[in-house]
Amino acid sequence: MDSASGIDLDPNVLRHLQTKKVEERIEDLNNQIWMEDDAVGYRLVTVIDEGLSDLLVGFRDEQGFFEKKRIEKAKCEVPSLNNYSDDLCTLTQPNAATVLHALNIRYTSNVIHTYCGLFCVVINPWRTIPIYSDEVKQLYQHRNDLPPHVYSVAQNAFHGILKGGRNQSILITGESGAGKTENTKKIIDFILSSSGSNNTIGECVVTSGVLLEAMGNARTTHNSNSSRFGKFIRIEFDENSKLIGAKIECYLLEKSRVVSQSDGDRNFHIFYQMLSNYFDNPHKSFLKLSKKVEQYKYLRNDDASIDDAETAKLTDEAFSKIGFSEEEKIWIFQILSAVLWIGDIKFGERSGLDVSFVESVQEVDNIAELLEMKSSKLVDALTQPTIKVHDKLIRKNQNLAKTLSSASAMAKVLYERLFGWVVKRCNDAFSVDDTKSSCRNSRFIAVLDIAGFEIIEKNSFEQFCINYTNEKLQQFFNHFMFVKEQSDYLEEGIKWTQVNFANHLQPTIDLIEKPMGVLSFLEEECVVPNGSEKSLLEKLCSNLAGDSSFKKSKQSQKYSTVRHFAVQHYAGEVHYNIDGWLEKNRDNVETSVLDILSQSTHPLLKVLFPPVPANNLKARRGTITNSTVSFLYKNQLQCLLDTLNTSSAHFIRCVVPNYEKLPGKIDALLVLSQLKCNGVLEGIRICREGYPSRLPHSEFIERYSLLLKNKEKVSGASEKEKCAHICQDADVRKERYAVGKTKLFCKVGVISELERKRNEYISSFIVLIQANIRYLNVQADLLERRRKAEAIVTIQENVRQFAQLSQWPWYRIHHLARGLIPKNRDKERIQELEMEKMKLEEEIQEMEVKNEEALKENLKLSMLLDSEKTEKIKVQKEMEEVEKRGREKMNDVLRDYERRIEQLNMEKSDLEAENLKLKDAQNRQDSHYGNMEKELMEKTSMIDELQNQVQKLLDETNEQKITIAKLETALEDEKARHSRQNNTIGDMQKLITELNEKIARLDNVALNERNSTRKIEREKEKLNEELTTAKEIIQKQAKKIDELLDMYYHSILEKECRKLGRKSELVSLFHVEHNMFLLKFQSLVAFQTDYINSIELAIVTYLKLYYTFHQLNMMRYKAESINDSNKTKLSKTSET
Repeated sequence: MDSASGIDLDPNVLRHLQTKKVEERIEDLNNQIWMEDDAVGYRLVTVIDEGLSDLLVGFRDEQGFFEKKRIEKAKCEVPSLNNYSDDLCTLTQPNAATVLHALNIRYTSNVIHTYCGLFCVVINPWRTIPIYSDEVKQLYQHRNDLPPHVYSVAQNAFHGILKGGRNQSILITGESGAGKTENTKKIIDFILSSSGSNNTIGECVVTSGVLLEAMGNARTTHNSNSSRFGKFIRIEFDENSKLIGAKIECYLLEKSRVVSQSDGDRNFHIFYQMLSNYFDNPHKSFLKLSKKVEQYKYLRNDDASIDDAETAKLTDEAFSKIGFSEEEKIWIFQILSAVLWIGDIKFGERSGLDVSFVESVQEVDNIAELLEMKSSKLVDALTQPTIKVHDKLIRKNQNLAKTLSSASAMAKVLYERLFGWVVKRCNDAFSVDDTKSSCRNSRFIAVLDIAGFEIIEKNSFEQFCINYTNEKLQQFFNHFMFVKEQSDYLEEGIKWTQVNFANHLQPTIDLIEKPMGVLSFLEEECVVPNGSEKSLLEKLCSNLAGDSSFKKSKQSQKYSTVRHFAVQHYAGEVHYNIDGWLEKNRDNVETSVLDILSQSTHPLLKVLFPPVPANNLKARRGTITNSTVSFLYKNQLQCLLDTLNTSSAHFIRCVVPNYEKLPGKIDALLVLSQLKCNGVLEGIRICREGYPSRLPHSEFIERYSLLLKNKEKVSGASEKEKCAHICQDADVRKERYAVGKTKLFCKVGVISELERKRNEYISSFIVLIQANIRYLNVQADLLERRRKAEAIVTIQENVRQFAQLSQWPWYRIHHLARGLIPKNRDKERIQELEMEKMKLEEEIQEMEVKNEEALKENLKLSMLLDSEKTEKIKVQKEMEEVEKRGREKMNDVLRDYERRIEQLNMEKSDLEAENLKLKDAQNRQDSHYGNMEKELMEKTSMIDELQNQVQKLLDETNEQKITIAKLETALEDEKARHSRQNNTIGDMQKLITELNEKIARLDNVALNERNSTRKIEREKEKLNEELTTAKEIIQKQAKKIDELLDMYYHSILEKECRKLGRKSELVSLFHVEHNMFLLKFQSLVAFQTDYINSIELAIVTYLKLYYTFHQLNMMRYKAESINDSNKTKLSKTSET
């Protein structure tokens, strides 16, 4: 295998790359099918009896007991004949059962790579296997006809760059523990080694992987190094296919892990590395790290199997290689230490009041010292944040829950921005300068490592985003496969109805991202004041109830979590829990927290949190929807898909075989669910819709030319014509196969049918050979028996003759007189014999000479005889094997006959019982026949009457013929009316085009109205704020006026009482002053009421504008519905 490339591969390595080819025979799978099983996924069972819609099957369970079960035919799958194939799409029966069985066979044979059409399926071996050495790497760099491997995928991508073609991308997906991170590293290492230039950039890319693992990976229950973010690594090449740079983009960092982890999980590796023994005590004391790992609230589940000190050393070296200075490393660790101390701040709450406070100041002082800020401002920002109303800052108290949420948000935003800064620094170390002329026409190989589809017990907002991403990526794959299938069919010259496989997923994607979809309602609820998950769920259920991909979940006690709604994804139906969606989507951080972080004197915090201009705070209100997680992620995903659409894609699907981390063990149910979620079974479904089985013409003719009925007729025909003749002679329907230029394309089941007919044909020849051999053996045995019988007869005759002679008297006399005869004659006879002896000795000498010569010839003949004997022994062994197989087959047939005899006996007893019933029925029928004869006499009289009626009907038919002639004339009139209807249809089509133009104009109007409504909402909010402030001012002024009046009245009374002392003048003066103040107060109140009325009038006008915009939207939707109804009417009229 390796002699062609000049590379020797160790057999121990080779056995991990390919399995032994074993061709399974149809006889071994006779009467066997795959049945769904809750324990093992699918079970191979034997069919005992077949009904119209169900089957009676038998099988042995795990305890060895034989069980029988009746199942529906729709729940059964047909076995495949080539389970050892390298490509699952080439299975003779590609379905879920055969795919699972083939992967199980390969994995138990220590082979972890398998192709599935465009996919390369990789199963985690849970141990180190020797298939990633430099020898294997060189082998895949020089050859393309090797077994499945991730190196083969990487080499195909690199080969696309070498040919000067499109950009290349490799998509790696799978759940936690499937090996995505390791395969990503293997592929990048292979591409960098294949490029063979600019080792500095290659080393930086590998080193950046160490940093990203430290800050973005964590231990989970299924994986000790699980990547908790998605990354898109671009490796750039110039026009000459030389490595010139790279770039890393990250998606969906799981920042919630910073503040909370599930049972059995750890926080990000960098925190444990910072607290490991690699760093000395002075370094830790400088970072205020005085406690052990388990004493920090944000850290849990320290794992002794992970060497944090060793990984901390690698991370520290990676920081230096990328170009981080010692001072910058200190800054990074200071922020990480501050994040840990934020979790340890102890907050309290005043009983009966929504007022929170800090119980211990030590933690706050540590954070303030690490981040270089004032501790008092930090406490105020967390417990009493300030809000700005016009030009004034108002401090508000908040309860304990909000304070804890604010602290968690501060920790998450610190880590998120630190992670983004580290990624940016890595990109700066090996990024490409786009201004250079050599980089303008550059191409790239991109590796996408992202979490796969998830269906867990409680599916929340994170799972919704991940599943939405995988839905879009699966649609991209389906469309990519559609384009590839179309190109294959066009290259082979096959006529095939175009079916875009991506349309199958469009309803679910529309449900999520359409204007009135899930994300739209979620973003709207995040903007609306007092929005809640309850109102969001009500909107979803009321507006999306008619969508087939959406339904409201029914609560049940068998589920431990609450489920609110379900979405039908390509991998199955997923029930989501909507709790906390608004908070996660808003991802709010208190403005006061951002302010104190931007005011810090820490050098790195100044970069991470630049000061926000004052004018941006007002502008942020109008862009709340543009800052939500869903909006940003949706745009980010669209940019990713745009990048992938400009590249040639390659797909790798990673699979977890079991959660116990045991090598060689397959958990069938776990693997089956991953095949659904990873889209492998979706790819199989697409293959089944086309022609999944494809064989080159020469290979097809070599294997199935036995089925030709007239070989002389096609002796001079081309390979293409021979393939067509073979299919015709094998009675394969034309719609089930297509003959291309170089390959024969077959539907599912065609190869199995051809294999069955080929085996039947070969079996008939073997039976004929066996019959002839048995005939020859019997004939030889018959001749031997005849020879023995003739010899026995001869002996018997001699014995009888001797018995007769022994009783003959003359024979007795001869016997007695024999000794008295003279012996001279004997002497003469002796001399004659001696002379003859002399002659014979001479002849013997001559014969010895000839014998020596004959011995030499005999040796030669014996050599030939030995070779013939060995061939004869081989033939005898083959015949014995054939006879054994025949005996086994006969035993199976006998068992089948015994089962059938048992069934026939049961049927016999049933028939006897039915026979008795039939006899009773016969007696009843005899009496019934007597009654029927009486009725017959009555019917004959009725027949005579009916004949008279028939005559009348004949007369009526003549009249109907006349009416038919009239109807024919009416039909011609109807045809003329039909032509007029066609003209009206043309007019309706023109009307539809005009309506479409109107709808387009209405869409533009709707967009303008949306923008205006946003402006109206902003102005409305401003006016509401001004109204509230105005009311507060009015109330304050009213109180002040009352106080001033009281004070003024008292002062006037005292003064006037002192001056005058007369009551009448005092009262008149009091009335005069009182009336003056009342007039001033009334004028002030009138001015304020006019101001309030003007504000309320403005609000009413804006509300009217909002209502008109809503009506315009309704008109647009009505126009669309009218357009759809017109289209349906048009289709109906065209059909009529």
